[in-house]
Amino acid sequence: MSRIIKAELYKILHSPAPWGIAAGYFILVSILVPDHSGDVSFFRSSLYPIPFMIFMQIALALSMIGNEFDQRMLQGYVASGNKRFHIFLGKLLVYLLISTGMIVVTLLIHSLYGLITRGEAIPFGTILFLLPSFVGICMIPAFLAFVFKDIGRTLGSGLIFYLIMIVSLNNASISDKSVYLPFGHSLLAYKDILPSDLSGLLLIDAVWIIVLFAGSFLAFRRSDLK
Repeated sequence: MSRIIKAELYKILHSPAPWGIAAGYFILVSILVPDHSGDVSFFRSSLYPIPFMIFMQIALALSMIGNEFDQRMLQGYVASGNKRFHIFLGKLLVYLLISTGMIVVTLLIHSLYGLITRGEAIPFGTILFLLPSFVGICMIPAFLAFVFKDIGRTLGSGLIFYLIMIVSLNNASISDKSVYLPFGHSLLAYKDILPSDLSGLLLIDAVWIIVLFAGSFLAFRRSDLK
């Protein structure tokens, strides 16, 4: 599996698409941060756009997973004698590294700016706690890419999911239940209403990650890659 991870990292380092998506994510969030930074810290301002920026993770999943089904690169891995689980895990780990990394790095940069300009503390503990929810958010586009196995249907299903999520977060009767969704946890942190006992939220994140991981692998294992 190490060879697959090295190959994926090599492709990432020599492909402009992931870096362009990560840069686009940072720029868009940075544009939105001033809308809230007058009332809350720069860290909390940087939390607010996270659920609404999931289309950037969808774009990353299209580039790193959906496109490789279309280009038959995953089929090439199988034909080379690699185990499907190793292919799946290597591909997913590198995708999660990039997709969650761009969220965390953006938060850290804005938090550092808040420290320099306002003396705001960098809440490393909160970032560490939210990391599983970021993984859960990023697992959703990966799941769609492994299920639909191409660019077109992954993009279509991702846009439908995005619209449903936006509607749910803007519906008071539904948004109150966002505690049960990984993309709702960053909004709880933005509103500074995280519960004192965080174990329940961590359990919810773990369940989402396990379910999406299992569903993604099941779809990949049953794929016709010959």
